Amino acid sequence: MRRSLCLTLAALLLLARPGGAEEVPATGGDFGGIGVIETRNARFREDGTLEAGASLRHQRRFWFVNFQALPFLETTFRLTERLNATTGEGMTTDRAFDLKLRLLREGEWTPAVAVGLQDFIGTGLYSGEYVVASKRWWGLDLSAGLGWGRLGTGGEWNNPLGEVADAFNRRPRSVGRGGRVQSGFFRGEDVAPFAGIEWSVPGFETPWGRLEGLRAKAEWAGDALRDERGGYPARDGRRGRAESRFNYGLQWSNDWLDAGVFATHGTDILFRLSLRLNPAAPPALPLPAPPPLRPRPAASAAPVDDA
Repeated sequence: MRRSLCLTLAALLLLARPGGAEEVPATGGDFGGIGVIETRNARFREDGTLEAGASLRHQRRFWFVNFQALPFLETTFRLTERLNATTGEGMTTDRAFDLKLRLLREGEWTPAVAVGLQDFIGTGLYSGEYVVASKRWWGLDLSAGLGWGRLGTGGEWNNPLGEVADAFNRRPRSVGRGGRVQSGFFRGEDVAPFAGIEWSVPGFETPWGRLEGLRAKAEWAGDALRDERGGYPARDGRRGRAESRFNYGLQWSNDWLDAGVFATHGTDILFRLSLRLNPAAPPALPLPAPPPLRPRPAASAAPVDDA
């Protein structure tokens, strides 16, 4: 059933034709970059957009800065605070750098396609790679992809690149001290499919006014938490796997704010909050009102010549 879900969404990506809806701005995910919740999609912010925020969950805090460096290139710096699994007290920190590159823009019949590297400069604790496609279908945005490394610990499938060279079946498992470019991209014996869906909820009236910009999100993640240390409550046992890879929740956004709450892995509640701006188009301060117009004095009559 899990494979069927991912394959069904992948088929819809290829068959879906866009409706007449206006382009919907992208929203951020757990790790800081643009995505559904934990999984990524092939969406990007406007060129030059700068975003900063945090994702908070049990025993984990992600602080991130996301910069749309080029129209086709997203960059993310992330600082992770996690419970010290050795002592059970205090927090350890992990720094990471991510990249996402657009390979194909969305067309009338073709999906947008992107490739990404997660934690490719860092300790490698969260390192992984992915290829993902996204297609918008009226108010629905569908995404499906394949994850390697941390993003592929679900391990349903064998690495297809292993058919090209046996070296792709071997991936370093050690965690470094950080500050170095990771090796072994797209390697590992197993990979995992992932899929996500995002629904732009039509605006509706509330007692406080009309609500616009609400999204409902759901996904099947490729990360089974296999690489988390023992004691993490979302895992079943020291060498266990995630209780669930199904995540869902709500996210609201406007021109400068993203805020969301999600249920993840069957055990955790995730809160995400971020602020953003585009340096190329900063918010303008309201101009002062012009001074009131004063009536002109009446012109004096010209003197009459009696001569």
